[in-house]
Amino acid sequence: MTKRTCLNVLLIAGVTMVTSLSAHASAGVLPFLQRSECSAASGWTQSENTGLNCSGNVLLAGGTWESESAIVVRADGLLWLSDVRITAPSIDLQAGSLRIDSNATLSSSSGSISLATNGAAVIEGTIFAGGSVVAGSGAGMVLLPGGSIVLSPVPEPETLVMWLAGLVLLSARRRSEARVQRMSSVA
Repeated sequence: MTKRTCLNVLLIAGVTMVTSLSAHASAGVLPFLQRSECSAASGWTQSENTGLNCSGNVLLAGGTWESESAIVVRADGLLWLSDVRITAPSIDLQAGSLRIDSNATLSSSSGSISLATNGAAVIEGTIFAGGSVVAGSGAGMVLLPGGSIVLSPVPEPETLVMWLAGLVLLSARRRSEARVQRMSSVA
């Protein structure tokens, strides 16, 4: 078993997040990524309903993780995404704290992206969502310069119907006002 140690220190808006990532190699869990590490002695656990779980810190780095089903990653400590592109119909990341580096991308063409943390969340990377982005953080969420959250410009069908109904009402009101104005100018 190989053991690596990384030290990540962030000072943002008065919140200091110091995390020691003592990671046990977990090759085979995500072989398409250069690094998919869980610091817990027990390593990764997998389940059908909750995806990948780690009772410690997690580093996902170097590569592309594409899935035709939902991707769920849960870390009790820091969840750190670096130089990675994650693409799925929906993405759910749950962590003690979250770090998305500038070279990391989350992409969901049709579903939602959910980011939930008990601590700080720092986003430098890009999040593309065809659906919604739901984010909650116990200690605040910071979107750093260069980071972005991009939502698809295609409206939901209900939104389009409401928009068209509003246009019809505005048109009817304008016609009514024009009719009243014509009648008052004739008299």
